[in-house]
Amino acid sequence: MLGVAPMAAELRRVVHVRGAEGTLLALDGPALRLVQPGRSPVWMPLARISLLVVQGDIAVPTALLAALVAQGAGVRLLAADGTVVADVVGARAERVSTAANLDQLVQQVDWRKAYANWRLRQSLWDAARAIGRSMAVSQLVQLARPGVMGRLLLAPWPSALAVFKVVAPLVLLDAAQMLAEQGWPRERRQNPRPGPDPGRDVAVSMRWAVLRELLRNPRVEIVNASVWYATRRAGVLARGRCTLDAFRRWLVDRTGTLD
Repeated sequence: MLGVAPMAAELRRVVHVRGAEGTLLALDGPALRLVQPGRSPVWMPLARISLLVVQGDIAVPTALLAALVAQGAGVRLLAADGTVVADVVGARAERVSTAANLDQLVQQVDWRKAYANWRLRQSLWDAARAIGRSMAVSQLVQLARPGVMGRLLLAPWPSALAVFKVVAPLVLLDAAQMLAEQGWPRERRQNPRPGPDPGRDVAVSMRWAVLRELLRNPRVEIVNASVWYATRRAGVLARGRCTLDAFRRWLVDRTGTLD
C-alpha cells in the first residue's frame, strides 16, 4: 500500500510504503517507481518527497537511496510491526565554527547554569503554547517535561496517549536528522557531553508540538500513529527548527561568534 501524507507547510510529501511479498521499489529517472502485485505501477518525482518510509520486507536499491539523499530526502526503514530499523539521511558540510563555539562555551565557568536557564525558558514557552496559559507558572515549572505533561493531560483518552508514546522515537529520529541536515558536527551529535545537547532540546520542543496537536481533538480514535504523525510532521519539524535557531542565537550571544 502506498500512503502519501499531505504536508500543508511545504510541497514535499512523506511517502509511506507498506508492502506485501512482490512489492518493488526502483529508481526510474527522476522518479521513484513502486510496483505492487495486482496494481498498476505508481511513480512519484523524487523532488516531491521529503521522507520515504518503507515498512516491511521491501528492498530499497542503493541507487534509489543515493538519489533520494541527493535530493535532500530522508529514508526511514520500519519493521512490519512499525518498529524503526534505520534512518538514512544526507548531511550538509559540517560547520567547524559551531564546534569552535561549543569549545569556547564550555570554557565559561557558568555555562551549565546559563544553559539550564535557557532550556527552562524554552520548555516553559513550549508548554504554555501546547496547553494554553490556564496553568500557573509554578505548575509549569514542576511539569515542564512533555512526557510528564502528556501522560497527565492525555490520560482520559487512551488512543491519544498511545499515539503520543508511539511517536516519541520518531520525533527523536527526526531531531537527529535535523541536526545532521543543518551540518551539526558529527562528533557533537554522537557525544554532546560535556556541553549542551541541542538534539535533545529540539526533540523536547517537537514532543511539545505533538502534544499540542493531540490536544486539539483528543477524542478522535487514531488507527495508525505513524500515518497520523506523517500528516503533521511539517509543523512539528518547523517547531524543532525554531528551537535549533533559538539555541544558535543563544550560543552566539554567549560566545560572540557567528557561523
